[in-house]
Amino acid sequence: MTSSNSDQTSNSTSSFEWWYIAHFVFGVVYLGFVPILVPTYVIEISGSAAEAGVVMAIIGLGALLAPVIGGFADKYRAHRMAQLAGLLALALGGMAFAIAQEDLFFAIAAILVGVGVATVMMINPTFIVGAGFAQELESRRLTRLNQTAIVGQLTGGLLVAGLTQVGLSFPARFMVMAVIALIGLVITAITNKEAAARLATVGEPSEENVAATPDLKTILASAFGLFLLAMMINGLGQGAIESQYPNYMQKVFSISPALSASALSVTAIFNLLLIGIAGSWMARSGPTPVFLASLILRLAAAIVLIVLAIVGGVPAFLPLGMYVLLLVGIAWVDLAGPALAGRLSVATMGTTQGFLMGSLAIGTALGSLTGGLAAESIGFQSLPWITAGGVALALLFGYMAISRTRTSKSAEVLN
Repeated sequence: MTSSNSDQTSNSTSSFEWWYIAHFVFGVVYLGFVPILVPTYVIEISGSAAEAGVVMAIIGLGALLAPVIGGFADKYRAHRMAQLAGLLALALGGMAFAIAQEDLFFAIAAILVGVGVATVMMINPTFIVGAGFAQELESRRLTRLNQTAIVGQLTGGLLVAGLTQVGLSFPARFMVMAVIALIGLVITAITNKEAAARLATVGEPSEENVAATPDLKTILASAFGLFLLAMMINGLGQGAIESQYPNYMQKVFSISPALSASALSVTAIFNLLLIGIAGSWMARSGPTPVFLASLILRLAAAIVLIVLAIVGGVPAFLPLGMYVLLLVGIAWVDLAGPALAGRLSVATMGTTQGFLMGSLAIGTALGSLTGGLAAESIGFQSLPWITAGGVALALLFGYMAISRTRTSKSAEVLN
């Protein structure tokens, strides 16, 4: 569903609203706590990198419910309740990890976190992309939303590093994660009413149009379907290395988990500047060039990681710096992806963002499984090869999707 470029539908031109705290929580939990705590905790309990990959994959698979949740929110105008339910799932997931000692509890905790992350990631940009803002205001708000997540990532990374340094137990660290999610839930519940009302009255189509939404086969056969394939493969490439990030850095480059956690905080600071530049670029030129540039950046970073592992004995800042660039690329994808999906899809906005999250979920889950198996059977040095291959294919399919739309409609549809 193409976003309207008509007059702004909000009396305020401010690029920040307090319900963005939900995205801050996403940054703290998913970008700060989960990539460090979950794989290291699972390996400490099970001794298996493959099992750590399975748990991270389950987190990704939890997001497969995103299209269903998005369709439900569209049909019943329940976007606000879905957002709050996602934050609650993150809190419950943290509590479940705190008591997990065996496979069943690990699976329950991973599902809760996965569903929570997918719901929050789907609803938050929907409140902006689906509200009918002009391109410039839409880009500024998406930029600020993503910067809020980056501040959360910075906060989460610093907290994990600090709590690890003082020797706080894994269960206690997971409880800190849960408390942060609960605080975010309360703040968001107080502040998200206007955004939900704006979406219901402006951004979403009538019930007749909801009923006329194309079926799954039509959606997947369209340019949007090709874009979803690109996002899924991109998620596979990222999931392979992200699910094993602290273990990868330790095994290949002898970098401690505490230093790896600190690097995530440095990434956040770096991203705050670069996401602003990307947002300004998107406001002028639309999401297409930002999306393609993000994949090119990630491909280059993955190739350099491959070279560094072959050379060996490199300073820690080099592989950590390349991983920072991988995450910068992901941040740009997160910025441009929802807007580009909204322009490519003919489905309702919640359904569109749900399919986007679902495709990322499949890719991330497959990547996590592949990364865990590859780490055990081939070695941790194989992970950036998977990332590079996935990103290269994502770049190819993404370009094909954009080119198909430009051919069938016009360049203005995407810009």
